[in-house]
Amino acid sequence: MPCILVAQEPSMGTVGSTTQTVDPNSPDVTKSTTYDLGDRKMVVQEVTETTLPIQPVPAPPVPTAKPSSKLPPELAARLALLAKRRSLSFGGTVYITASGTRRSLIACHPPEGGQPVVFWSSIDWDLLRVGRFVSPEGLEYTLMNMVTTIDIARASAMWARRGRSYQAPAIPEFAAGAASYRIVSGNPSPAMLSDLNVIHAIYDREHAALIALQLKRDEARSLAIEAAKQPQPPPPDIIIQGRPMTPEELAPPSNRQPATTTP
Repeated sequence: MPCILVAQEPSMGTVGSTTQTVDPNSPDVTKSTTYDLGDRKMVVQEVTETTLPIQPVPAPPVPTAKPSSKLPPELAARLALLAKRRSLSFGGTVYITASGTRRSLIACHPPEGGQPVVFWSSIDWDLLRVGRFVSPEGLEYTLMNMVTTIDIARASAMWARRGRSYQAPAIPEFAAGAASYRIVSGNPSPAMLSDLNVIHAIYDREHAALIALQLKRDEARSLAIEAAKQPQPPPPDIIIQGRPMTPEELAPPSNRQPATTTP
């Protein structure tokens, strides 16, 4: 028989959820079935039928005035704020050379659309996982990074054990000093070139802070791995309550009768 789910006890620790305690001996419960899931139990209960009012759909409001072409102050302020934000998507690989130097081969997808721009960078792009920066001009940058790291020496040794040869891409030479980049392919717009210049300048300015954040991420990852090795508490039982659907609820929407209300 079709049922409507009216209550469920979620697992502990679920973000944004609430836990409801259901009394299995409640007089509203007409039928109860327990399923053994091994590490916990699931109880499915049928409760007494309750008629739910079906609210009629209100008619859309009829416009009484001609819309104004002037933006509301709140919307104008919001658009002005969005104009100061730049969202950029990057993907690529950070290569670690035999000397320990890190160089990044990155593809950037222009926010305005079009073909990605590929470039070599002298910076360790993995440090930019912090994701958000503010330029000296007040522009707020949000970076979406999907970057992997390859240690060329380790990769070569691993491939050699399998009788194969690992061929790393040719890494260009970069002058010592400020962070820089070289375009490999694509036709970057002036806006994108400005974005890349800002990101490399921020990397130089915040390099020490970026390294500190990376160390904190590594520490948090190690703690999470150790915590996962510890015995976990058993999950709580699941209780699901439902009731049979009424004929009105099973009927197509066009055949439903509007609920009557008493003033």
